[in-house]
Amino acid sequence: MSTKPLRELVIRKGNELVQAKRSTHLTSRERKLVSFMVAQISPWDNDFKEYCFPFAEFVDYFGITDKNALKEYEKIAHGIMGKPFLIDDRERQERFTCCWLAEAAYDKKERMFKYRFTPRLKPYLIQLKRYYTKYRMANLVNLDHVHSETMFELIKQYENLGECTRRLDDLRDYLGLGPAEAPGAKYPAYANLKDKVINPTLEEINKYTDIQVSLEEIKDGRKVVSLKFKITPQPNNPEVAAAKLRHHGAPDIAATEAELAPATQRAETASTQALAEQPAEMAPLLKSLVEEFEFTKEEGLSLCARYSAEQILGNLEVTRQRAVANRANNIETKLTAYARSAIQRDFRKDAKGQPRVEILAGPKTADPAAQSQRIRSYLDRMHQAWRKARINDVFEQRKDSFRAEFGRWLEARLEEPGMAETYEEFQLSGLENPRVRGLARIVLAEQEKLDQRFALSVFMQQEAYAVTTENGQEILFKVGRRMDV
Repeated sequence: MSTKPLRELVIRKGNELVQAKRSTHLTSRERKLVSFMVAQISPWDNDFKEYCFPFAEFVDYFGITDKNALKEYEKIAHGIMGKPFLIDDRERQERFTCCWLAEAAYDKKERMFKYRFTPRLKPYLIQLKRYYTKYRMANLVNLDHVHSETMFELIKQYENLGECTRRLDDLRDYLGLGPAEAPGAKYPAYANLKDKVINPTLEEINKYTDIQVSLEEIKDGRKVVSLKFKITPQPNNPEVAAAKLRHHGAPDIAATEAELAPATQRAETASTQALAEQPAEMAPLLKSLVEEFEFTKEEGLSLCARYSAEQILGNLEVTRQRAVANRANNIETKLTAYARSAIQRDFRKDAKGQPRVEILAGPKTADPAAQSQRIRSYLDRMHQAWRKARINDVFEQRKDSFRAEFGRWLEARLEEPGMAETYEEFQLSGLENPRVRGLARIVLAEQEKLDQRFALSVFMQQEAYAVTTENGQEILFKVGRRMDV
């Protein structure tokens, strides 16, 4: 078994875990080990398992001698397990304290460090679908300040929104500094906190990661009570690229550039008009390409512009089946590279022209009920994405005028579970908070009866879908062209 090169390690954490409140922060080595451990969780894992860290690679990872490796691992693991944190999950309406690891061990026979995560963390690390933060571990390589990684994660989760606002008291909790008024608190004065923590961490984030952050202070009178962070992506930061090549088994520069060049060229040559004119049905394709198969958004858009939905969907299914088969044999699959080749070269058929996956051609023995179910499932997926996009359009048009009405709606429900916290977030950052924004969208949709306005029948009419029956079997058409689903 071998760990992935650093450039391939991706960290995914549910936002509730990112926002966990700590009483004590982790040391630099403890944070580094936790990041590595989280990056070992595969998007294909259905549950936690026993994860492994080869002895030799642990030595290389931390730059220590073989003689000290076991003691150092035990020291780091004990430190991680002895520093609990608090998760306040408002969606699940639960609040609990736990630590990262349930156990950490050393297998003398296999010369392997082994560990298991605390089971309670499963919803925040396994098969994440929404409200999670994802980034490449190369962003963390050069972050030396003890609080830089936490600050990076807290800000990174709002990259798509472009900004976020944090109350100063909450920020202190996230960083493990405790209330400013508590006896013996670290950096109780804001000026000291800014000088020792905020400015140096933002300086490192701006220099070494794939986001650029600026700061705006929000005051109550003369007192700073909140901080507003403006976030700009910097995907081509040379420091991140250098970290991918410089650390932990990365290949040479020429090999990496050769691998990355095709994606860059495709993104640059895709026509802006073609990308802008993508039909609504491409939304779930782009989501799969970016979130599941780890394409950049630009390359995902380029693929959507160049290839049909059927070709992309079919080849993503081919890639899934290949990944599952490889994983059963303990073989790692480079999902992005394989999916890219599959889509471009169309792996749906083998050398003899036979379908590679049944989902594309239907079962070998025609089953009308199964065919109807596939069509219904396909239309449902496409309709849900289309309906969400239409509701989002209405919300964006109405949000400014709806803001006050939504505030009154929240005030009338302050006694209901979770509403007081939602109202507090609404007062602090308006509709910029993702949870508040999501709830406001639901309320608007209900009041305006948008589900009826954007029903399945409307979707099929506007997107030119039709279902007909031939020889007792349903067939799906789009714009008069038959579709195999």
